Amino acid sequence: MRSSRRLYKKSIFILAVRSVSVPVRFLLNWLGAFLYGAVVMGAFSITRFFLDILVVVAGLGGDKVMIRFLAHSSIDKNKFRKMFSALFVLYAFTAFLFATFVFFSSGIIASIYQKMWLVPFLKLTAITLPFLVLLIFVNQAFKAINKPLIATIIETTAYNALVLFFITIFAFYIKGHYKIFGFHIGFWFGTLSVFVIALWILHKNLNYRFLSIKDGINYWLGKSGKDNIQKFLRVALPIFIISVSYLYLMNIDRIFLPKFVDGTNLGVYYIAGRVAGLLQIIGIGLLAITPAIIVKKLKRRGQKSAINFIFRMSLLAFILSLFALGVLILVVPFLLSLFGQVYGSALSYINYMLIGTLIFNIGIIAGQGVVLLDKQNLLMKNLLLGVVVATISGWFLTSHFGIIGGVWLFILAQAIISISNWLALLSGHGAIG
Repeated sequence: MRSSRRLYKKSIFILAVRSVSVPVRFLLNWLGAFLYGAVVMGAFSITRFFLDILVVVAGLGGDKVMIRFLAHSSIDKNKFRKMFSALFVLYAFTAFLFATFVFFSSGIIASIYQKMWLVPFLKLTAITLPFLVLLIFVNQAFKAINKPLIATIIETTAYNALVLFFITIFAFYIKGHYKIFGFHIGFWFGTLSVFVIALWILHKNLNYRFLSIKDGINYWLGKSGKDNIQKFLRVALPIFIISVSYLYLMNIDRIFLPKFVDGTNLGVYYIAGRVAGLLQIIGIGLLAITPAIIVKKLKRRGQKSAINFIFRMSLLAFILSLFALGVLILVVPFLLSLFGQVYGSALSYINYMLIGTLIFNIGIIAGQGVVLLDKQNLLMKNLLLGVVVATISGWFLTSHFGIIGGVWLFILAQAIISISNWLALLSGHGAIG
């Protein structure tokens, strides 16, 4: 009973800390729209989605693979050091590889969208990639060693504040035609700064040497390298497919809409999504707490105890989301008024998009549980079926209904993700006890 109370208090505290970042995140989007305009925000909508894809691909499954290996090795210092070093080397190599490829093929990528003005934005995105991948990796390490507060501060308040600082500086420092690139340059500088700070904080929190580049290279290329690669791929490949499916479904509206919507309206839709996304603070905030506890419960009391914990945390996410939803519905008109008249139409999208975000919060912890409990194969099958359904629906909805179709597609995709997560988690387990 005491442990449950401590957990809930910790959850509320983490959410309170995360909520501090809301004004900073809002200010970041508002200043971006105010200083750079809707077209630049539309460009960032496309390049940020592309960057999210690259993070998953270069990260060989992204944060889900990272937390899966780090959380299971965090109990023993030597194992953690060995795994952290190996993964750090791997992700540094793959991220640099993909960044180089994207930088030199940005023209081809832009031609797919039939928007060649995206080329310089894509090049800046490629430069950002290695630092963002390694930042996400270091942040998963904090979650694995049960330091969710540090992870939350780094990925929310610190990150948004530094990006905000740099995009504001570059808005006034860069003059003339090149000013439109200030938002993306500021994003790169902010990412690099937070990565260096996060690595330094991890060093201060662990009282032992946790990174050895030599050991990391030896893990993959040494005598046991072949076995280590096979072991890694056996676990990582299904999670990689899951992560790509998640990413596709989470951004499917942004994939189809650029084909049917101009840059300005795309920028308005992007702001609508960012405002509705404020509700994700609940689900993502609780997600920072759960990995280490799920693994601990699994090892000490078995799968049933871990699933019961996931169920309780998801219920907490639902209750807190309902409260936050009511608050957001009241304040959204005021928030949008700060962006200016051109963004006024976003109000009609946001209220519906909040429903999709609520559905997201209900299923996000279950998705993490699936990976930590090694049930990823069934989830992979569920999501691949969902991708087919969403793709067919996406083409129909966006081609016939434009932005409104994108909103309904967003809701459908969130429902597919949550249902897939829970079906996989509860498979072969029975009712929640």
